[in-house]
Amino acid sequence: MANTDLEQRIKEAAAKATPGEWHVCGASGGACSCRLIWSTVADGVVAKAGCAEDAPEEEKEGFTVEQAAFNQAYIALASPANILALLAEKDAEIERLKAGVKGLQEELKEAAAEARWAERQGEDYGSY
Repeated sequence: MANTDLEQRIKEAAAKATPGEWHVCGASGGACSCRLIWSTVADGVVAKAGCAEDAPEEEKEGFTVEQAAFNQAYIALASPANILALLAEKDAEIERLKAGVKGLQEELKEAAAEARWAERQGEDYGSY
């Protein structure tokens, strides 16, 4: 899948998801083990990171409460607002690079024209 297709799918999904920043549950002074991810804007739960107790028996191996906490933190950081901000930064950087390339192309054209002119100045045109 091309990156532009992936970006479009991400943008469409982000537009439909709960807006704003997301955060992990901060109950119990941040020691909450509920694994819920909350929306700051909606003031409601947007997701829950599972752990071994939630998984089918055949999927429990290596799936720990600690891993669920890592997943919870990642999901919270991957909020639509954050993902769209990253994509916007990337798009701005691409535009900046395109402008830089265009400027370099112009400089190269000018240098080539100057080199051709200098070469012609050194040619012997004979007597007229």
